[in-house]
Amino acid sequence: MTTKILEFDDVSAGYNKGYVIHNLSFSLENNSVLALVGLNGSGKSTLLKLCTGVLKVSRGALLIRDRPVNNYTARERAQHVALVPQGFSFPTSLSVYDFVVMGRYPYLGPFRALSAVDRSIIKDALLRTGVFEFKDSPLSSLSGGERQRAAIAAALAQDAELLLLDEPATYLDPAARAATYRLVRELKKTAGRSVIFATHDLNDALAVADKVLALKEGRLKFLGDVSEFYNKDLLDAVYGDVFEIIRPAQSSAPVFTLKGL
Repeated sequence: MTTKILEFDDVSAGYNKGYVIHNLSFSLENNSVLALVGLNGSGKSTLLKLCTGVLKVSRGALLIRDRPVNNYTARERAQHVALVPQGFSFPTSLSVYDFVVMGRYPYLGPFRALSAVDRSIIKDALLRTGVFEFKDSPLSSLSGGERQRAAIAAALAQDAELLLLDEPATYLDPAARAATYRLVRELKKTAGRSVIFATHDLNDALAVADKVLALKEGRLKFLGDVSEFYNKDLLDAVYGDVFEIIRPAQSSAPVFTLKGL
């Protein structure tokens, strides 16, 4: 089997008003974590939608395991790629457990009940995300951060080899944000999954990811190892002159801070 889970080959795509992604080429290997960064409107969410097949490629080729993404059925794609979108609308009348069960639908026929394996995967997803204690509660009773963790649990229950997270730390307090990013690293180490997560927090991104992909106006500005992104000229090219890089004496890792604060 190819080591490439995902490959963009000169991909351009967008909506009615024109392209949002322009001539994008990159690949994602097995068992890797990629941080997707850039300003609002740079194309991060659009890139994630392309990976799921929800948005069609206009030019170029997008491959999952060397097969064009739109040659998969929706059920087949869902067995390879799971997305937790930003601003997800939750069916708040459902219990947390029933919501997470929905992640198993790509594997269930119309008349097939949950198996012992299904239930084990669901339980593991609830435990990994810290929402097992809420499993019988309606989603409407949860805080925003708890709902976000339930959404990640449903994606984990999907048992896809590639997990896409669009701003996964939205609504989360610092402790829950740290737990979410620890989970991302754990999925790579113990479950062999790959993750692409979009974020505005550069310090979180570089603490968790193996590589960084930076977009500006839908075009690739940088793709490389985390250590290479600590570059002021590169930051200015992606964001404008808004960040500084400091190196605290008590820390071996540089830190990004907003300029002038």
